[in-house]
Amino acid sequence: MNIPSFGQPQNPDPYVIPQPGQDKKKTTLLMFGGLAIVVILLAMMIFGGKSAGGQADMLSVMDQTGSALGAIKTYGPKAKNSTTQTHLSVINILLSGNYNTLGTLYKKTYDKKKKFLSSPVTDPATAQKLDAAVKNDTLDSEIITILKPKITIAQRSLLRAKPNFTGPSSSKTINTAITDYQSISDILNKDR
Repeated sequence: MNIPSFGQPQNPDPYVIPQPGQDKKKTTLLMFGGLAIVVILLAMMIFGGKSAGGQADMLSVMDQTGSALGAIKTYGPKAKNSTTQTHLSVINILLSGNYNTLGTLYKKTYDKKKKFLSSPVTDPATAQKLDAAVKNDTLDSEIITILKPKITIAQRSLLRAKPNFTGPSSSKTINTAITDYQSISDILNKDR
């Protein structure tokens, strides 16, 4: 025989559904916690993670130009054809000037602490190809082949970055660089 125990809680009925509003403190805490998370995520989406307009494009220009300059300075003197040497000398002059002015513009516009090498080096993959070309005695054609895509990428990046520079001096710097890169592209295409 089961004797009911008076004054002690009975086992809750598993078929009874708790009614909303029974635990107001917990409901309020969850509601405001969820709202805070939504506001934080929205603020991060709106204000965070963006780089300044054109910064990635300008960094691409600097990387490609630096790599091209490194290749010309390291491997240009090893070219055997005098026409190739002359073209590389002209390209070196144009790229060096643009590397310095665009680097200054980048620092002024985006990041004053960014350092660009005063004597840039080429990337390891390009250096490996050009080393093989020196051994195979195909440097004159290989260096032109390697420089073409670097100049094309730099040109396209400059064109994408151009709308972000509206000041008279920065706009003039970008326009001069675009003209110079077009001249370099013409020289590289003429050499073929």
